[in-house]
Amino acid sequence: MNGQKKTNKILRYLVILLCILGVAFTFYIRSQKKARKAPPPPKIDCEAMVYRDLQYYAGPGASLQKHSLDIYRPPAGENLPVVVFVHGGAWTSGDKTRIANVGCAFAKKGYVAVLPNYRLSPKAKHPDHITDIARAVKWTYQNIGRYGGRADSFILGGHSAGAHLVALLALDEKYLRAGDVPPEKIKAVICISGMYKIGEKKLGNAIFSKDPKVRAEASPMTYLTKKPPPFLILYAPKDLPTLDEQAKNFAKGIEAVGGTAELQLIPNTQHPTIIGQFSDEKDQTSSAVFRFLDRISTEGLKEQKEISPNQEAD
Repeated sequence: MNGQKKTNKILRYLVILLCILGVAFTFYIRSQKKARKAPPPPKIDCEAMVYRDLQYYAGPGASLQKHSLDIYRPPAGENLPVVVFVHGGAWTSGDKTRIANVGCAFAKKGYVAVLPNYRLSPKAKHPDHITDIARAVKWTYQNIGRYGGRADSFILGGHSAGAHLVALLALDEKYLRAGDVPPEKIKAVICISGMYKIGEKKLGNAIFSKDPKVRAEASPMTYLTKKPPPFLILYAPKDLPTLDEQAKNFAKGIEAVGGTAELQLIPNTQHPTIIGQFSDEKDQTSSAVFRFLDRISTEGLKEQKEISPNQEAD
């Protein structure tokens, strides 16, 4: 008799638990459907429509802050070119809000700019940072059409640690392929004051570990084995130690495998100030960036015109 009561009690608890799970699942499904219906209302800032704190990853270990991105887009237009620009901060600090001027500048020039956050060290270790940026690009690939952008091509850009991350993402294809993003969708890469080889010095031990194999795997230079997309590589005369030589060596490495690398020193700048005035139309950094993008766009159109109808059919 006591055994029967115990069994009935357990069954009641199971029924209650199943009801709770059912209600929770229903609310989850409804929230997902609601989230897919329409983008949140934009805010107007610096002549751009701004969508803030969109969550690009909601899986295990997700962070509302670190796995979020902001979108800056022109007030009008559809099928616009897209740039994903990653903030710097030595992989340990920084935030998308600190490069709002970059988002504003791109939107003013007719681009949809995506500015993601990502997990930071010392809590995060390689490859956490690059995994997050790949997730942000995957989200962009799947959703940017709802925000006026075109999903068939992307420009990657970044400053400092962000330059390292976008270079690594463009060259080590496994991160994009893991998110079902075709690597050929990356049409150009903008690297500003980045590190392209994680050397043997103590710098970055807490981020990349002391293991030479891990440090090599985290180095964009390691993956210069075939022709990459066009690169713009900018650096400052008063940059951080070795970054000037790294920029030059990286450009040479790209050219050695048949790629295009435009290398440029931005006068009168330092590591933190090289993107500080990016939204100023007279700024040398943004001027170099938009000249480069204009050339890439022109060359792309020229290549399309040179394709014969028979080639297109093939």
